[in-house]
Amino acid sequence: MRGVLYVAGSPAAMRRLAPILLLFLCACIPKRVVVRTTAVILPDALAVMNAEGDLELAREAAATNLKLVEGLLHADPGNRRLAALTAQAFGGYALAFVEDDDPARAAALYRRGKEIGLAQLARNRHLAAGLRGTDEDFAAALRHLGQRDKELILWTAMCWGKWIDLSRDDPAAVADLPRVEALFQRLLELDEGYYYAAPHVFLGVFYGGRSPMLGGRPEEAKAHFERAIQLTHGRFLTARLYYAQYYARQVQDRELFVRQLKMVLDAPDDLLPEMRLANQVAKRKAARLLARVDEWFD
Repeated sequence: MRGVLYVAGSPAAMRRLAPILLLFLCACIPKRVVVRTTAVILPDALAVMNAEGDLELAREAAATNLKLVEGLLHADPGNRRLAALTAQAFGGYALAFVEDDDPARAAALYRRGKEIGLAQLARNRHLAAGLRGTDEDFAAALRHLGQRDKELILWTAMCWGKWIDLSRDDPAAVADLPRVEALFQRLLELDEGYYYAAPHVFLGVFYGGRSPMLGGRPEEAKAHFERAIQLTHGRFLTARLYYAQYYARQVQDRELFVRQLKMVLDAPDDLLPEMRLANQVAKRKAARLLARVDEWFD
């Protein structure tokens, strides 16, 4: 959810950006040097966006800045950090602002984020071979990814998994599920607490989003969600949101569903200031889910 970039609004970031942009006026500066220098401010811009509490302001800024980051990656396609940020931006924008109202468009955005991430991963010769091989070959190739790859693994897997979730009528998309699971399992091995326990959150979604007859594992989903809540001290509300949406609804536990969503809605706006945007998005989604409780539960 953190994938939407916001450039405006940070005086410090803009002061750093101004002299960098002047480099474009000098033809003697190689384009790649300019791009990489410009990319230095992106973490600052991302931090400003994450802390934004006004959803409409964030939405207005997001699309333009998404194309900015994609343009930087186009100019420097081998830049691993830019690839991860661009995949993150596509996934975050789709999740926060598109999927609830236009699932087909969101699926297309997730697919773009997935393809950007996979193209970067394929620059590793082991991963390139794994992608061409079986699911087992792919999982084995992931052993060649380490700590420096965590960001790229997360946003590639997130976009890939969400694309599949919105493309369940496409057998070719569903067939990729084992590869998404393998990516999240590798991230879990590397760092279970990475990005607010994201490996646990998304493995909870993965195992809870399907019935046992279709390969779901509700008890494993429950364990992952509870571990994510424990690791984040309940401050990252997406874990509670998905606990209700993907586990409680699947096992028809109405009381748990309502309780988790009310905890999201009742949480203070400053519960996790550096991730205020993600928590505000979780609150909006929780309200929509809670409004349908009588439709989904007896």
